[in-house]
Amino acid sequence: MKGYNGTIFAYGQTGTGKTYTMVGDFEHKTNRGIIPRAFDYIFEKVKEDKEHKYNIMVSFIQIYLESIQDLLEPTNKDIRIREDPEQGVYLEGVQWVKVNSTSDCANVFHFGEKNRVTECTKMNSHSSRSHAIFIARIEKNIMLSKEKIAELSKESNEQIKEERVMTRSNLYLVDLAGSERVKKTKAENMRLEEAKKINYSLLILGNCIQSLTEAK
Repeated sequence: MKGYNGTIFAYGQTGTGKTYTMVGDFEHKTNRGIIPRAFDYIFEKVKEDKEHKYNIMVSFIQIYLESIQDLLEPTNKDIRIREDPEQGVYLEGVQWVKVNSTSDCANVFHFGEKNRVTECTKMNSHSSRSHAIFIARIEKNIMLSKEKIAELSKESNEQIKEERVMTRSNLYLVDLAGSERVKKTKAENMRLEEAKKINYSLLILGNCIQSLTEAK
């Protein structure tokens, strides 16, 4: 809420409850996962803040076989990772949807979830075959009085809009695909190729995290 980017993800072996931890039951008060609880918190803070106006948007992507795919617009095949001095790292071409409540988020999430790749294996009847990332973008705008607008407009010799973006931050909520032992999952053909990509990407992620913890 103060303009910092953040990431929360579930990491572990297939079938251990990562998706349940991240998502749970959107509609159940006690069985809600991290994603609906995060949005409960965000909208609670928005309601409490009388000094700023907020714009909350979400996007939903998956990384499948090392390819980035837009779960809200599956026909969009050209999602690219870009970097900008002002925005930082961002996804070019991904679709964003404005939301006003946790219920709105649930509707968007469930729509995108239908497009996520899942299959049955010997260890999990509904195994995620991709890494899913539900992203919240929080834009906080200052709300100026008419007097302040007139004052700023006079000082700058131009018309000042009532709202000006003060901070923009992203919260990445990640449900990683599970690591697999092929001897246990009995993965073959396409499932085997998926398992290879999943295990390789999780290895790279683990190496990145380990490097970040080292002082040098």
